[in-house]
Amino acid sequence: MFEKLFNLTLVVCTGDQLEVPLLGRPWLDILVPQWRSVLSPTVYIASILQAKPPSVEELEAMFPRAFGNSDTPIEKYSARLVLKPNAVPVKHRAYKPPFGLVNTANSLLDSWEESGKAIRVRCADWASPGFLVPKSDNSYRMVVDFKKTLNPQLRVDHYPIPSPEEIFSSLSNSSVFVSLDLKDAYTQLSLHPDSQELCVVNTHRGFYKLTRLIYGVASAAAIFQSVMEEMLAGIPGCKQLLKSDKLLMHFDPKLPIVIFCDASPYGVGSVLCHTVHLPSGKPTERPVMFVSSILSSAQQNYAQVDREALAVIHAITKFHRFVWGRPFTIVTDCQAIQRILGPCKSLPVRTGHRLQHWAALLQPYQYSLVHKKSDNLVVADALSRLPSPISIFDIPIKSIKIAVDLPLTSDKIAVETANDPLLQQVFRFVHLGWPPKDQFRNNPPIQVFFKIRDSLSILNKCLLFSSRIVIPTVLQAQVLDTIHQGHPGIVRSKLLARASVWWPTLNIDIAQFVSQCSICALVNFKPNKTYVSWPPALSPFERVHIDFYQKKSLSYFILCDAYSKWLHVTHMPQTSAPFVIDELLSIFAIYGLAKVLVCDNGPPFDSNELATFCTSYNVQILHSPAYHPEANGQAEKGVDLAKKGIEKIVFYRNTPTTTTLKSPNQLLLSYQPRTLLTQLLPQPGTRPLSQFRDGESVMFKLHKRSPVVTGSIVRILGPTRYLISVAGVEREVHHNQLSRAAS
Repeated sequence: MFEKLFNLTLVVCTGDQLEVPLLGRPWLDILVPQWRSVLSPTVYIASILQAKPPSVEELEAMFPRAFGNSDTPIEKYSARLVLKPNAVPVKHRAYKPPFGLVNTANSLLDSWEESGKAIRVRCADWASPGFLVPKSDNSYRMVVDFKKTLNPQLRVDHYPIPSPEEIFSSLSNSSVFVSLDLKDAYTQLSLHPDSQELCVVNTHRGFYKLTRLIYGVASAAAIFQSVMEEMLAGIPGCKQLLKSDKLLMHFDPKLPIVIFCDASPYGVGSVLCHTVHLPSGKPTERPVMFVSSILSSAQQNYAQVDREALAVIHAITKFHRFVWGRPFTIVTDCQAIQRILGPCKSLPVRTGHRLQHWAALLQPYQYSLVHKKSDNLVVADALSRLPSPISIFDIPIKSIKIAVDLPLTSDKIAVETANDPLLQQVFRFVHLGWPPKDQFRNNPPIQVFFKIRDSLSILNKCLLFSSRIVIPTVLQAQVLDTIHQGHPGIVRSKLLARASVWWPTLNIDIAQFVSQCSICALVNFKPNKTYVSWPPALSPFERVHIDFYQKKSLSYFILCDAYSKWLHVTHMPQTSAPFVIDELLSIFAIYGLAKVLVCDNGPPFDSNELATFCTSYNVQILHSPAYHPEANGQAEKGVDLAKKGIEKIVFYRNTPTTTTLKSPNQLLLSYQPRTLLTQLLPQPGTRPLSQFRDGESVMFKLHKRSPVVTGSIVRILGPTRYLISVAGVEREVHHNQLSRAAS
């Protein structure tokens, strides 16, 4: 029967039970070559459907990890990132989340730590900013911006990714299909320890080092694809399918890919092209696929920049299988799109949530974005103006909440926006497109909006500045009242407003509104801290300040002259009015009466005895206000000095002050007292009444009744004192007791 010999595998099983022998497909291909066409597919599928599937409990027992809550990575595989030669670490500042999303961001970061997807570190050489992007289910995910940090310096893996045509052609004879989806697919692949230092996220809470691969890394698609192919290599036909070289003629993954995008007020159009070289060597773009869609009523109300961005996202979604994991070029005629979605630009934190979400979607693609004039996009422009009747998918940003904390609705704000002439003009520019250059220099109100045109968008017929709604003029007073309901200060009111609302003069209006709030003025009253000094005294004892102080259980009386700053301190056995009066009399007897006496409201100073004493000597007495010792600051300053010791007072009296440039003693006494420093100066010599020389003979008489005796000068003791020797006895005598002896 057979003219050839075939080597086939036969499996023999031993056991007590008689088993039914089975012929595998390799045997059937030899023995019954037509067996595949003979067997009916319906019978084959029926046999599959009649099989009893395992219960959930059985599946859970068989695959506990799949049913468990643990988020473990794929075993035996890891992603290793490779830097370009001479790569330099880049550390980008953290993006600050809105105050309303701080708790959400904290929860996401905590879940990263708990699941082991990230480790908190104190310092890092590489750091990329992270921020929140809303999802369609009202939740948020943390996105990392690698566009200006890691991706430009990363060597992207160019792993062969199968084209759609390869996959579809290989499935032509299949009858049973299965779709597998990996939750957070990239994060199921561990980062190699050498690559974890490159993927550090800079957040409002500091640095987090990622331990898993994350969406946004340029080479993530190729790395993940290579791991999937290696894992599926054991499945029959899978490896051959993924490595198949069958290609449709209209698409060649080896040729450069260019996507032209354009948007009209009611549709979007895109062209997928290859760049090929003509025989003359001139490069040209040849179309591979055309797509277009009409816009829904909500999408038609988008701002022009949002519609242009939607055209890019629509094209990327339609051509995803062609461009995923491959470098390609996006061509648009909107310069704002190039500024916002450019791969070398930071993710637009201040733009609306919609553009933020789309920019995050583009991050893992290896694209460059080029701006060309509309004349070079005639095909995409025609497709957008004659779109397919199929509606474009909508990407709802349900997490945008307009002024949720205000007693206003978006409908009312939309109505007032339509009635505001300025905002209607801005609305038209945002919806239809701004002029390419600043043409509003003579129109400052419009120029303010032109400068922030890339951050303006439209939602539900309302203008948005980033995620904040633009409030018309007639509603601004009501919004200010709402913001200031709890009477926060200027800074906190601005923080509250920045989470929801905006208009050009918002900060100025908040500051003026809060400063005019009478309730805030009463609650936040602070006394004037401006120091107002006493008028300067023009002569000694024109004004003196007095006070008491305690030291080591002893009471001391202090008096300070306002003119000379001279300080008097004395111990007081009692702090009653009579003792104060006696001390003042003693001081006034030496230095003269004071004109003004400044004191506090203590019992001795507020007594009738002191008031009578001052009145009798024509001394004006002034009391400082209660609970305000600064009014008697001169005495308080003297108290601080006196507590340091009497030696400090001695030096203080003879040290020039910074205000008068002379010492208190010099000003009060009108001469320079002798001090340790003045003794360093040469002193003028003294001249005695008469000069006697050492050894000179003199006559000495002690008193009137004493006889005159003769002696000699032993030593001169001073200008008028001498030491003489009389009959061998030495004694000190005065000049008036001596006379020269006759020669």
